[in-house]
Amino acid sequence: MNENIVLPKGKKMEILEEFITICNENKVWYSLDEDSLLLAYAKNDFSEYLDNFTVILTYESYELLKQKYPQKFLDNSKHSQYFSLQIKFMNNIQNIYESQPFLDINLLLPTKINKLNKFITFRNKLKSIKCDYLSYNETNIKKISNKIYWWKLLGLYKTLSYKTMINAIHDESFDGYVVTNKIVTRNWINKWIPNVSFKIKEIDFFGLKVKALFEYEPYLRNIYGKDFENYIIPEPKYRHLNPIELWNLNALENSNNTKTNEIKIPQENIKESEK
Repeated sequence: MNENIVLPKGKKMEILEEFITICNENKVWYSLDEDSLLLAYAKNDFSEYLDNFTVILTYESYELLKQKYPQKFLDNSKHSQYFSLQIKFMNNIQNIYESQPFLDINLLLPTKINKLNKFITFRNKLKSIKCDYLSYNETNIKKISNKIYWWKLLGLYKTLSYKTMINAIHDESFDGYVVTNKIVTRNWINKWIPNVSFKIKEIDFFGLKVKALFEYEPYLRNIYGKDFENYIIPEPKYRHLNPIELWNLNALENSNNTKTNEIKIPQENIKESEK
């Protein structure tokens, strides 16, 4: 591997600080999410296991920031090679396959339980998995490249857009809130919050003042269990070489890289399903 390449994890604090500055300047509510929120309260320091941090924004705040900083916020409505439902914040979305630090952004959406249940289907799960794999350009992980190959070749399911997700879930006459994830599964139910006060807890996060969801305790218990403070995050086998792709970094120098972009996708298979 080129020694001059700075992996995303090497500057993850810098990109988080930039994001926080933007949010504070625009008076935008945000919170840490998932493993990043857990890291703030866990007894074990697993920060080296995270390539990036994850945050929550409301849909309205995300749209505001996306309009003001179009080169820094990425979703699958903005880039012809990006299909994943995972929203990202990075230095420059025009260079998504170059090594650069990034954040994953999940959305806090008001919704009704029946709407959420209608969206969390096996079909949408497969669509979201396909979207994630189709965003790859290259990898040296054989099991991932094989899956990408078959998804591109077979075209069993059409893709799922960020806008479709919002339209299907968002409802101002809501029962509660759900925090999104890139893969649509029943695990979304664990990220259901009956009431969000939009109060925040400001915490010290490795020397950086960061905001956390006021309701963090029941939220983390739902995701990681009652004893979430002692939850052990396993060391990842693969790491991000850039904001999009996982690689086996240990084998990078000797591997025959699989160029997944050589598999052509029929145009009709990348159009969003109207169903």
